[in-house]
Amino acid sequence: MMPARGPMFGGMGGLGSGGGADPAPVTPPAATSEAVAADGAPSAKTFSAFTDPDGRISNYSAAITNAVGSTAIATGSGLGAYTVSGYANGNSYAIRLTALDADGDPLATAVHVVDIAAASYSALTPAAAPADQRLTAGTTSSSTITWGTPTGGSGSVSLAVTLDTVHASGTPALSGSGSSRTVTGLSDGDVVLARGVWTDAVTGETVEQAVAVSVAQPTSGAAWTVGAVDIDFTAADTLAGVNSGTLAVTTGGGATALCSIVVDPSSTGVHTVGVTNGTGLVFVSPSGTGRITGAVDLAALLSLDAEDMLSKVVCVQFAVNGVDCDAPNDVLRLAVGTGTDAGDGTAKGGHRFIRASGTTATPTTILDAANTTWGSAISTPTEYVVSLYIIGGREVYADYDVGTTTLPAPSIAALGLARSTGTVATAAGDAPTVVRFDGSPLYAQVSAGATATFNCRRVRVSTYG
Repeated sequence: MMPARGPMFGGMGGLGSGGGADPAPVTPPAATSEAVAADGAPSAKTFSAFTDPDGRISNYSAAITNAVGSTAIATGSGLGAYTVSGYANGNSYAIRLTALDADGDPLATAVHVVDIAAASYSALTPAAAPADQRLTAGTTSSSTITWGTPTGGSGSVSLAVTLDTVHASGTPALSGSGSSRTVTGLSDGDVVLARGVWTDAVTGETVEQAVAVSVAQPTSGAAWTVGAVDIDFTAADTLAGVNSGTLAVTTGGGATALCSIVVDPSSTGVHTVGVTNGTGLVFVSPSGTGRITGAVDLAALLSLDAEDMLSKVVCVQFAVNGVDCDAPNDVLRLAVGTGTDAGDGTAKGGHRFIRASGTTATPTTILDAANTTWGSAISTPTEYVVSLYIIGGREVYADYDVGTTTLPAPSIAALGLARSTGTVATAAGDAPTVVRFDGSPLYAQVSAGATATFNCRRVRVSTYG
């Protein structure tokens, strides 16, 4: 029988515990951040102390990381303060401070993030436009045109000035420099646009201001072409009245087309426009509100292109009768404009009667869609004619004669002068600057409002130049 065995590792006892305990970790302070307003300066950064139970930190190393921009650390050591340089609006960066032991090994890193707001931006807006210049015949040079500085944008803009020739018999040119220029080499009938264009150097945004310079036609040396368009509505075929749409006006039992009338109501009222043979274009307004316009596109009938229109004087004449304008707010409009509603802002120049009381009406000029009193209230005529002179496609003068439907001969000498045989006459100040007629469209606008009723017998267009 074998004797019992002793412990296999007799004399060794249990295992030992070995070296000392692990060092306590170093903990960085909580991450921090700073939001800086546009154009502001980031604060100098001093970091809070790291948690270091065993005193292992020997020194610190700071570095900067840019998300946007190229900011750099300018000064700083230890926990700080650290200052930066090279920052700009819209920059974003982080300062990282790393604690090192005596061997230069990293122990922990603290982070401070800075965001600088982008500069606020407002749209580039041009200064008030310099006044257009309407020069008398024989003038060869404009007055100095000076553009103001735009507002908004980045604050860094450049200006370029160009000259656009709408119509010219010679070679107009720009003189001067910077924001002050003069147009030279002008001749009678010329129309040019001096255009200032500003460009934002940062955003590329552009704005512009165009100044029109026109020279009047001479009062001699040219001739009128009377009746370039002559529409006799009394000879037209009868058409039932409509309150919207288009009337195809013909004569001779439909054999000959005269024109198209666009019927444009300001509301869904019961106002109508129709044609009655022997009477003309008939406007009926039985409702006390709203208005209705019959509009003829004269540019299409004249076949004038932009250069033709802007180099001539165009006289548009209306003959009306059967006027019934006997209630307050009744109104008649005879105008030229860029649209088919004589009261919605498209009327650029013309004549208006509006009833001021039970017995009188006030004649007014329509100045670029605004109505300006043309004199004292008078008894409303039952028939009258209106002559509208469009000069260089940009200005409209109005004359009228009461008690007649016979159209007078157009006269250059009458422009801006008293020619009316009625109580009231035009004045030079009644010549508005209007949206330029460039050949399409140019509507003759005939309109009745409230309960006004009348007939348009004839529209005639003559040209000069």
